[in-house]
Amino acid sequence: MKLRIPPALVMLLFGALMYLLDRYLPFGEFDFFGRKPLYLVLAGLGALVILISVIQFLVNKTTTHPLDLEKTTGLVTNGIYNFTRNPMYLGMLLFLLAFGLKLGNAFNSLLAAGFVSYMNHFQIKHEEEALEKKFGKEYPPSTKWFGRGQTCLGRTEGTQASKQARTRTLGSAPARPPSPHPM
Repeated sequence: MKLRIPPALVMLLFGALMYLLDRYLPFGEFDFFGRKPLYLVLAGLGALVILISVIQFLVNKTTTHPLDLEKTTGLVTNGIYNFTRNPMYLGMLLFLLAFGLKLGNAFNSLLAAGFVSYMNHFQIKHEEEALEKKFGKEYPPSTKWFGRGQTCLGRTEGTQASKQARTRTLGSAPARPPSPHPM
C-alpha cells in the first residue's frame, strides 16, 4: 500500500487543528509558572531527536522517505534507534506537545493523542509491514527499551511478528498480586 500523506504534513495538519481549537474553543485555557521554558525545551528536544535520527539514516546510507519504503537499503538499529524505533515521529510528537503548551489550551493534548493514534494506524503499521516483508526475520529489531511490536508511540497491531511478540510478552508476565488496599 502506498502511503499518501507525508508524516511532516500530518504533523502540520494536527498543529493547524491545535491552533484552530485554541482560537475558537472558549474554554480549556491554562497557564503555569515555567510554561515557556518547558515548551522551548520540548521543541528543542524534538528538533534534536529528529536531527539525530536523520543523521543516522544518512550515515547508514538509507532513505528517510517514509512514502517510498522500497528504497530502504538497511535497518538502522544503533544509536537513538536502540531506544525507540520511531524517533522521527517521537520528535514530531514533542513538537506538537510544545506547540500545545505554547497555545495554552488543555484540549490540545487530545489532538496530540490523535496524532499518535493516526501515526500508529496509518503510518507505523504500514511501515512495519513493508519492512518486515523486505527484511524478514531481521525485522523488527529487538531493542533494550521496547519489545518487538512496540514503538515509541505505542503498540502496533499490524504485523505477525508484533502479534507473536505481544503474545510471548503477555504470556510470560508474572501475575500481579491483589492490592491489599482496595479503592
